Amino acid sequence: MIVKLNQVNIELTEQMLMTISKYIQKEGQSESGGVLMGGYIPSENKYVMTIASEPCAKDQRGPVLFVRSKENAQRIINQYWKDSEGRINYLGEWHTHGCKSPAPSLVDKKLLKLIIKDKSNVWPEVFMLIIGRDKSFYLGMANVESKGKIVAEIQIEG
Repeated sequence: MIVKLNQVNIELTEQMLMTISKYIQKEGQSESGGVLMGGYIPSENKYVMTIASEPCAKDQRGPVLFVRSKENAQRIINQYWKDSEGRINYLGEWHTHGCKSPAPSLVDKKLLKLIIKDKSNVWPEVFMLIIGRDKSFYLGMANVESKGKIVAEIQIEG
């Protein structure tokens, strides 16, 4: 699936979408999440999201809470960077919401600002993907120029 936000093309691979779909939040379950990994093709202004890390036991989870383990996420990021010789790196965050049409919370928006501020991303944009109960999802994009404020977003129905 290819999505366009402003002038940026984002390819969401089937493998990545299948991974996050395994964690769709059902009634009474906790949120799940992880990091988005992939590559950037500057000549096409295109990101390819190939990997979504899976939740781990060290994550904090609740019905309306997900805080991923920084140590586990960094280990995953470092491994993919090394194994791909720098072609695959961190693109952003993903998590579930227990509703049909997910949207970022204030905490989610603050996280994007923090990622930009602390320079966790190596490419110009950073992304937040939130998957809802009916496989619909939200994709938001922030960048350095916006100081982490969401500059483009799209809601895709499941």
